[in-house]
Amino acid sequence: MKRILSVLLVALMRLFAASCSTQEKHTSRSSRPTRATTLQSEPSTQVETEPSVPTENETTTQLPVTLADCVSVWKEQRVVYSDDVGNSYDILFSIPQINLSGEDAQEANEEIQSKCGSNLEQTLDASEKGYSAGIAGIYYEAYLNDGILTVLVHIDTQYDYNTYLLYSFDTATGEDLDNDDMAVILGCDEAALDARIRNCMVDCFETLYSDVRENAADFYDEQLTRTCSEDNIDDAEVYLGEDGEPYVLARIYSLAGAEDYYHLLPLQ
Repeated sequence: MKRILSVLLVALMRLFAASCSTQEKHTSRSSRPTRATTLQSEPSTQVETEPSVPTENETTTQLPVTLADCVSVWKEQRVVYSDDVGNSYDILFSIPQINLSGEDAQEANEEIQSKCGSNLEQTLDASEKGYSAGIAGIYYEAYLNDGILTVLVHIDTQYDYNTYLLYSFDTATGEDLDNDDMAVILGCDEAALDARIRNCMVDCFETLYSDVRENAADFYDEQLTRTCSEDNIDDAEVYLGEDGEPYVLARIYSLAGAEDYYHLLPLQ
């Protein structure tokens, strides 16, 4: 009897030990996280979940980089006709379009298309009805110097008076550049730039009219004063031409003919 009880006791003890060992192994396996689970729960440092924002330099490289990117022909047309008194005309219209984004470029295109387009329509009407429209042609120059775009539209007439539409842009921003911006580009302050503009105007005026100064001294001095006035200097437009050389579109008051004429002058 005692032997039977001893055997049963040993069996019960082995069964109890086996049960405890199984539970300990199960608890340990389920409570200890594996390495794979830990890595998946941490954010990856190599995968971007949102589109990256380009830096200023990256944005610049995506902007127009050639002159052909920046400017194209909006409308080109040749008008050949004779008026009712026998004058013959062969007029070329080459009207540009600025391909930069932004409000400044849009406003420039609207002005170009409005003024040049109306001249073209008037010339077409003149050719149909046989009168002189007075327009000799419209064409443009365009330059790209280190991200500075210049577009200069010439509106030539049958007379001795021509007008211009001038636009300068920073291609990186699409913004129009004024004389204050040009002063920075040329490495001078606003006062120094105004002085350079004034010198150009004086030289141009004296070259044109110095021969008649003695015969019209008072009028000479009056027109020179108007040419060099602060308002007229403020209206002058500085731009970069071929090879980045600075020029100024300036109004020069005259002693004969029209009251004033516009000139394209190298900026000294």
